[in-house]
Amino acid sequence: MKQLMSLLAVVLFFSIPHQTIAQCLDGSCWNGYGTYLYPSGAKYTGTFKDGKIHGQGKLLFSNGNRYEGEWLNQYRHGEG
Repeated sequence: MKQLMSLLAVVLFFSIPHQTIAQCLDGSCWNGYGTYLYPSGAKYTGTFKDGKIHGQGKLLFSNGNRYEGEWLNQYRHGEG
């Protein structure tokens, strides 16, 4: 049973498409300016604070919508 579960875990891990893994593509996605790709396919470019969207930036959603403006602790805030 343990071998079956291990095999299932490996198969599931390698069957996840690469683009669904969240990753920092460029710059600093912890404190500073960077570009981050989310598992949904959305891409944020802008400033980060403590690993969260914070300050000015642009989020391009996977459906083509976008929000460009101010962010406060991961949430849209102020002008946008």
